[in-house]
Amino acid sequence: MTENRVQTYFIHNINLGRLNKIPLCIEDVLVGTCGLGWYGSKSNKPLSYKLMIKIYQHLPYVDTHSIMDLLGMGERQASRYNRAFRFSHEFVSRNQYMVDYEPDEWVNDEIDDILI
Repeated sequence: MTENRVQTYFIHNINLGRLNKIPLCIEDVLVGTCGLGWYGSKSNKPLSYKLMIKIYQHLPYVDTHSIMDLLGMGERQASRYNRAFRFSHEFVSRNQYMVDYEPDEWVNDEIDDILI
């Protein structure tokens, strides 16, 4: 099980509806990771970039079974995403700003006002 040290950053700063707003350093790592040969020599089909972002946003601790529950996929496919997460997380979490990210209090108050 891998701790998702950048979950707070992904929740507050990355919107699946606006993928063009993702910092290039994150996009490069995730797109590159998804494009690796996770199926061996059988296929060159990449993993889903959007599903990787969903994993980063929704799971505080990542393992195959939590991915299976979140994404509703089988164990073999979830294990590919788990390996891809562990690989990409190594690089994404090197950015200390993302690891230590705390949303501003005034932003949270404004979001609460909008949602209520």
